Amino acid sequence: MNKRLLHIIYVLLLPLCLLGQDESSSFEKAYLHFDKPYYAAGDTIYFKAYLVAGSLHRLSQMSRVLYVDCIDPFNKIIHKIKLPLNDGLTWGDFALPDSLSSGNYKIRAYTNMMRTDSSCSFFYKTIPINGLSPIKRDSDVTKSKEKQGLPSFMFFPEGGSLVNGVKSKVAFKAVAVTGLGIEVKGVLFDEDNKEVASFASRHLGMGVFDFRPLRGKNYIAKLFFSDGSEESVALPSAVNSGHNLSIDTVTNDAIFVNVSFRDTTLIEKKDSLYLIAQSGRTIYSAVKLEMGRREFTAKFLKRFFPEGIIQFTLFSAAGEPLNERLFFLSDTDRLKLSLGTNKKKYRTREKVQINLSSEGKQGEPVLGAFSVAVTDETKLPVDDTTESTILTNLLLTTALKGYVENPGYYFSRINKRTATDLDILMLTQGYRSFKWRKILSDKDENKLERKEKGLTIIGTIKKNGTPLSNAKVKLFSKMKGGVMLDTISDFSGRFVFDNLSFMDSTKFVLQGQTAKGNREVDIVLDDEANSPEVGTSTLPFNNQENLIPESYVQSSKLFSEEEKKYGINQHPKMLKEVVIRDKKLDPHLEHSDNLNGKGQADQVLTAKDFDNFPCGTIMDCLQSKLNSVKVQYGKLYSKHSLTPYYDPELKKTTFAPMAVVIDGTRSDYEELHSLTIDDVDAFEVELGTHGGAIYGSFGANGVIIVTTKRAKKQNLYYKEAPGVIVYTAQGFYKAREFYSPQYDNPHTNQKMADLRSTIYWNPDIITDKDGKASFSYFNADGKGTYR
Repeated sequence: MNKRLLHIIYVLLLPLCLLGQDESSSFEKAYLHFDKPYYAAGDTIYFKAYLVAGSLHRLSQMSRVLYVDCIDPFNKIIHKIKLPLNDGLTWGDFALPDSLSSGNYKIRAYTNMMRTDSSCSFFYKTIPINGLSPIKRDSDVTKSKEKQGLPSFMFFPEGGSLVNGVKSKVAFKAVAVTGLGIEVKGVLFDEDNKEVASFASRHLGMGVFDFRPLRGKNYIAKLFFSDGSEESVALPSAVNSGHNLSIDTVTNDAIFVNVSFRDTTLIEKKDSLYLIAQSGRTIYSAVKLEMGRREFTAKFLKRFFPEGIIQFTLFSAAGEPLNERLFFLSDTDRLKLSLGTNKKKYRTREKVQINLSSEGKQGEPVLGAFSVAVTDETKLPVDDTTESTILTNLLLTTALKGYVENPGYYFSRINKRTATDLDILMLTQGYRSFKWRKILSDKDENKLERKEKGLTIIGTIKKNGTPLSNAKVKLFSKMKGGVMLDTISDFSGRFVFDNLSFMDSTKFVLQGQTAKGNREVDIVLDDEANSPEVGTSTLPFNNQENLIPESYVQSSKLFSEEEKKYGINQHPKMLKEVVIRDKKLDPHLEHSDNLNGKGQADQVLTAKDFDNFPCGTIMDCLQSKLNSVKVQYGKLYSKHSLTPYYDPELKKTTFAPMAVVIDGTRSDYEELHSLTIDDVDAFEVELGTHGGAIYGSFGANGVIIVTTKRAKKQNLYYKEAPGVIVYTAQGFYKAREFYSPQYDNPHTNQKMADLRSTIYWNPDIITDKDGKASFSYFNADGKGTYR
């Protein structure tokens, strides 16, 4: 039968067709670039985040806050930070404790918009970490599962269903009990036991074959798996009347989509069908199919679509989706990045200058934001085909259901074979479900309220339990140069301070009064939004931890020991709390925010140490109890770290005092003096650079960590007076700087063995108007190839 060729109709349905251009209707995706693919306890995980919006994946201007969680192998959040987004870009890190258990950890990133949008995916990355104490390994789980069942197998007819008399593609996928693809061969028999087709997997248990089912026939496939097992599976039943959607032909410039019918009722009807092509949430093309024929072919020009997954959906006149077919459009219009050096070989500890050039398709210079990691391949070997990249993540894995095995395979070597395998992936794993009518509507749920332009403090002001409208609320911080804001409550007593920006844990005071000035009111703050639940892992039981080479494990241990020896880049003992074996944690330390771990200090004093102990000011009390600490001029000085400095208040050269941390917040001696001994639950004293290193340069001269009795957990508050509360809010995390020795600096420690596996990390490289940028670093002591 002759085919009727329908040239594409480009429908301009603004704002419906170009939703990607409308910020309020757009969606966000995040991608995190890490300095390396796996780590060891004591390492620091460095990452750069790229937040993009819409089907064109342009840097998002919508959200200004990114939440990043570190999740342990038992799906418990062990560390979470907030990062400030600037034009869709930010960066951060997680310092892994020395005592971390081995296992597959996950890093998760999301915005508030992504939380409230069911069709958006959070960013997830599985990070294998080698630790000191092993947990139950995935391989143990794998072995137990292998005893419980056979591989699973599924057929995926192109377009969604088989139609009798219509030849179509049938994709399939075989998965071992481990969750990974397994090779399979099969023979298809009809109900008379006659062989009608045979097939074999091409890549990771996936494959495809052509088949035309016949009316009145049922089909059974006999399967032969590579592990020696066999199974029989029924082919999905074909329908006698219906429609089939398939990719007919793909040329260099166009995609031809075929629609076939085996339904006389539909053919005779004059109702139209609609073939819609969209990428992400943007409708790029639409074709109206006039009924009366059995077959149609529509031509879609590639140049009108962005790179990535195109979703072709056949709709009835009533708007009901009938069939769907995905196609991955590869595009050569990517940035051309080149790296240049002035030499091919370098010595250890020699300075290396790298020149970066970014160009467009026509060779034009491109201004861009980049992150760069340099690693020692001898210590840190990497298989490109198993790695997730910004291309595999944004264009592929976030748009497909389930786990995509070895996504880098489809991008690392682009050829006819990988293109065919990628199309089979489209047929087998399908597309993320979405509500079509929601996309076509501009009345989605409060999109503007979901965009966080900054940190937020929200609450209710009440009097005798009744919310107050038009009440006055003031907010000011106790830090120097802090904010001072005021607002009015709404009809339900609600108030909001938004678009805030502050670092680390910051203490605020909120003061309220009625419209007539009465301060006998109560301020109740909303709990900070709970982190989204961590679902069970969709990853297969492939024990990624075992992918960590022993060479890296050993070199990492040596590197960590060398850093400890010289007090460089110290890490906390645990990521939330320290388990003290054979000794119960003192209840006075329950709410300690000591970054080294609760009670992990050179000296610990608790409230019971001052029971029935007569002393006046808090300094008098401390002077009587502290060891190796000198009290002078109302400040504390560690005898282990006496660094001379000029004190502008005293107008003389003296020694640098210890830093003060109160309830997890960097404070000062003025606030310490305002406390009485009865206010305090515990003092933890870090005398020198070792214990204070976790606080950076702030703690270089020692730290006194004070936990007050009013301290609860982070982000809660206490009432200080009628109408006044004090609130410690978790602010933006300040990313630590990557330590990279400068061997041309005479003050650099030349004796320390340089055992780095990550040689250089820079999350903030910007090319200029000519598309150029440069960076430099010094090689480590490792010989081999740097990547």
